[in-house]
Amino acid sequence: MKIPKSIAILVVLSALFLNIGVAAEAKLIKAGASVSKFKKGPPPDRKKVMATPLFKEAYGYFSKKNYARAMDCFQTLDATGYCCDTVHYYIAQCYQNTNQTVAASMHYSWVMEKSKDPTLRRYADYANQCLAYYSGHRTYSGQGNNFARNSSGGYPAGGGGGGVRFG
Repeated sequence: MKIPKSIAILVVLSALFLNIGVAAEAKLIKAGASVSKFKKGPPPDRKKVMATPLFKEAYGYFSKKNYARAMDCFQTLDATGYCCDTVHYYIAQCYQNTNQTVAASMHYSWVMEKSKDPTLRRYADYANQCLAYYSGHRTYSGQGNNFARNSSGGYPAGGGGGGVRFG
């Protein structure tokens, strides 16, 4: 008995979607969140967020300067109901350290607008000002290494280098 191709494709696709659902649920469990956390309500307490295993893991990555992995963890926290000023501040720090200034500025602005902690608002404001200065004064325009093109080195035909010419 042969199974039609269309049914076989449907079986494969449904298995794929079930695996995606399992992976998403595993992330929720890892974050310490249940499905009921998606309900709108008051923001979570900062101490409760910082006590979750995923926050500790994210902060560990952040401390080791693995900003891409830390950003993934912090964004998972944000998406699973642990949205708070501290999480957004660390997301902004990760964006800033990966040179994504626009996204970093957006998260710093979120912290400045919605945080009740004056110290965190001040830190976010200062970081946002530094980003604005950096963005306005950066000199790299994506042209690559101009040193080799502009230096003649020891060769009359140009090229980089210098040093002793043989032959």
